Amino acid sequence: MLPAPGVYPRENPRPTGSRAEVRVYEALRAKLPSGWYAWHSLRVQTSRGWCGEGDFIIAEPRRGLLVLEVKGGAVEQHDGRWWQNGRLMDRSPRDQAFRFRTLLLDRLAAGNCEPPAHGVDLLSRRGVQRAAVAG
Repeated sequence: MLPAPGVYPRENPRPTGSRAEVRVYEALRAKLPSGWYAWHSLRVQTSRGWCGEGDFIIAEPRRGLLVLEVKGGAVEQHDGRWWQNGRLMDRSPRDQAFRFRTLLLDRLAAGNCEPPAHGVDLLSRRGVQRAAVAG
């Protein structure tokens, strides 16, 4: 049995230092379509104990799921390297989202719950970069 559609956690976003994530959480609480699900700061643990975290996972049972990696502040890409607020990022936002997507899909498949389709988006102040992935 599925939980009730909506945004999780229900009342407030998980503790985060990211104002951008709080704004996305608030937007999802206000405008998430009926029957859809959204999880903020969803964590998945692997069989080896490693824990991955996705900023937002949005799902609609008939359509699949979407992993959103949210970045605030000044986000830039130069020569294939990503910078946030003047600091070089360890991993690109897309790599972060794809890595989490892989962990999540592995866990869902282990529970016979693989979604029909999935994708990854990077949200920044300047727009959205999409990488569609056939499911």
